[in-house]
Amino acid sequence: MSDFLSSLRENYGALPDTSTVRGIGDYAELWLSNEERTSAQDLKQACQSMISLLGEVILDTKASLATTGPTHDDLADPMERTLLAYERLQEVLEELMEVVSLEDRDEARILVEEMREANDFLREAADDLERWQKEEKLRCPKCGSVESDPCETCGVQLVYIDTGTGSEDVSFSRADLPREYGDLYKSVMAVLDGRISLSKLAGPLQKVERSVDSLLAKTNVVVRQKPESASAVQCQECLNRLKSGLTLIANSLENRRIVALRQGWDLVFEEAARFEALRLELLAEAGGEAGRILARELTSQTDQALG
Repeated sequence: MSDFLSSLRENYGALPDTSTVRGIGDYAELWLSNEERTSAQDLKQACQSMISLLGEVILDTKASLATTGPTHDDLADPMERTLLAYERLQEVLEELMEVVSLEDRDEARILVEEMREANDFLREAADDLERWQKEEKLRCPKCGSVESDPCETCGVQLVYIDTGTGSEDVSFSRADLPREYGDLYKSVMAVLDGRISLSKLAGPLQKVERSVDSLLAKTNVVVRQKPESASAVQCQECLNRLKSGLTLIANSLENRRIVALRQGWDLVFEEAARFEALRLELLAEAGGEAGRILARELTSQTDQALG
C-alpha cells in the first residue's frame, strides 16, 4: 500500500480524477493516508456525483431490459451481472459517504476495497458483453437468439449485432428534409429495436434512392453548364456522398451488419441536411432552363417536407 501511495504522490502530481469509480478509490486511498490535499467534503461530493450517475444508468438499463422482452440466456447473464454491479457500487458509495462524514477511516478502508471488488465485477461483466457483441454470429437484434432465422420469438431476421449498435447511436433532428428521409429513419430505428426485419428497409430505401438520383442528374446538368459554380460542385459532391451512405444501407441488407446500417444512415442524414443548406446557394447561382428545372425540383421537395 505504501508503494502505491508513493507512486501517486511522486509520479502523479495532480490528484486522481474522481469522475470514475477507480479515481474515487484512488482519492479515497490518499484521504485514508491523511494526504493534506484531500478532504472529506471533496470525497463525499465525488461519491454523490457517481451515485447520481449510477442511478441514471440503472434506470436506463432497467428500462431497456423492460422493452426488449425475453432475452437470450447468453445475453441476459452479462446484462444482469452488469446491473447488479451498478446497484452494488451505488450501495457501497452511499455507505462510504456516511463513514467519511464520521471520519471512520477503518470502515472507509473496508468499503473502498468492496468498491474496487464491485468495479472489477462490473468490468468482467462488461468484457463478457463486449465479447458477445463481437462474436461473428447471426443473432436476433431484439432478444439475441441464434436458434432460428427468422427468430421464432420475435419474428425478425437475424443480424450481426456488432459493437455499439444501440438506437441511441442514431440521430434525427428537425432538419427540413423530404418526407422519405423520415420514413427511412423510422425504419432504421425499428430494425435496431428489433421491431421489423432488416429486409423491410428496402422499400423506404428505394424511395430515397430515386429522389437522390433525380436530384443528382439535375445537379450534374448544372455543373456541366456552369462548371464555375462552386455551389453546384458542392451539391454534386454532397449528393455523391449521400449515395455512398445509401449504398452502405443497401449493403447491410445483404451482409446483415447493423454497423453498416448505422454508419450508412449517419452519412445519409449528415449529407441530406448539408444539401438542404447548399441548395439555396445553388438556386441563386443556377440560371437558364436547367436552373429553372432544378429550382422547381428542389422547391417541390422542400414543400413536401414542410407540408
